[in-house]
Amino acid sequence: MDETKGKIVEAATKLFAEKGLDGVTVREICAAAGVNVALVNYHFKSKEGLYAVCIERLFARIGGERIATLDKDVTDEAGWRRAVTEWVKGFSRVLHDQSAAYSSAAWAFRQEVIKPSAMYETLKDNFGLPVFNCLKNLLMMAVSTEREALLWMTSIWAQLSASVLVDRRWQDVFRPRGEGRAKWGREFADFVLNTIFRELNYRG
Repeated sequence: MDETKGKIVEAATKLFAEKGLDGVTVREICAAAGVNVALVNYHFKSKEGLYAVCIERLFARIGGERIATLDKDVTDEAGWRRAVTEWVKGFSRVLHDQSAAYSSAAWAFRQEVIKPSAMYETLKDNFGLPVFNCLKNLLMMAVSTEREALLWMTSIWAQLSASVLVDRRWQDVFRPRGEGRAKWGREFADFVLNTIFRELNYRG
């Protein structure tokens, strides 16, 4: 990515994460990037095209492709436990890590869940479903029915994502005083994993 496109994507990613697709104008993005307004259309065809590039880049930066393929090479219980652990910790990090890439991804996720944009279906199909289908496949290796796997998926997703979907002031209520988000997120991921491994065993 050349320097101009990179500046546009960096500025747009931050603004989209904060305000969502519909809450940001092309003029606002270009002002933040310090470039001419016409360059968004020149490089990305439209604001929606730029948004898709930003989400794809965020997905890559947080290891989304890895999280979405953890089920592919599982052949035994040890491999299954490693894959489930990496999925839960990887997804939890997206929601709790406050470094730039992860924080932007979490807020973009929040925007799309609370107020879906015109790109929602595309984002769901290209990024969301591969990640969740991976978890479903991992759970199917440890339960009897698809229905049971879906119940587990719903529970795990709800537990891990709840904090990012509420106001930050409410997030602070549920952490020990002085505890950082990232550290608490890691501990909570371990708590979720302990529940999974206490209740489920690899069946193949």
